[in-house]
Amino acid sequence: MITNLSVQGIVSCNMDITITITGGAICAVDDGAGGYFYTVESMTMEDIPPMPCGLASVALTNVSIVNTGDGMEVVVPQAGGAMTGNQSVDVLGDVEGMSPLGPIGPAPLMDFSGVLPEGDVEFGGGDTTVTYADNSTVIATAMPEVAPGVVVTVTLTGLDGSVTFEM
Repeated sequence: MITNLSVQGIVSCNMDITITITGGAICAVDDGAGGYFYTVESMTMEDIPPMPCGLASVALTNVSIVNTGDGMEVVVPQAGGAMTGNQSVDVLGDVEGMSPLGPIGPAPLMDFSGVLPEGDVEFGGGDTTVTYADNSTVIATAMPEVAPGVVVTVTLTGLDGSVTFEM
């Protein structure tokens, strides 16, 4: 999947990055009205290796997305199709790298909160595929301290691609 990474502060860059989902869990509960309350409980990702970011390099490690909503934020028709609603999430992990002033982090992405965009769900056999085609929803934003007294703003925007969960 692809998302946009923006870093602003002592180092600045804006680039599309590829994220690889390595695991996760979903929950689908009958909503009593012909659909499912559909929740992505968690997603774990491969580390994002150091990337050039202005005069620095930035990496994201130990990255995962966890649900922070109430389980009824997103509804999907029982036959599959378009989601309605955005799911509240936190993105967990660390930002690290190297700047002209020295090492960056690792610094936790504290309060890296946002939402998953609406997507399309396909139920099939023993799995569920969620496809996202969004380039404007702010997935999460945080302001980690990367050195004493030095804060950067890290933002992930949009989500494009598919992920399949085994049921």
